Amino acid sequence: MNVERASAVLQAVTLFELYREFVVEAGWTPDEYETWLARTLQQQLLPRSADDKATPQRQV
Repeated sequence: MNVERASAVLQAVTLFELYREFVVEAGWTPDEYETWLARTLQQQLLPRSADDKATPQRQV
């Protein structure tokens, strides 16, 4: 993934509106949102190891 695409992903998933939708509207706790955001960014931005590629990703 190039820098421009990684930046776009980061900007999209860290929008305040997304936080508000999850925490205020859907009732998630800030900790639940933080955990989801960390996992999402990790899955989207960091390269996966060979073990991870062999194992299907669980949806949170």
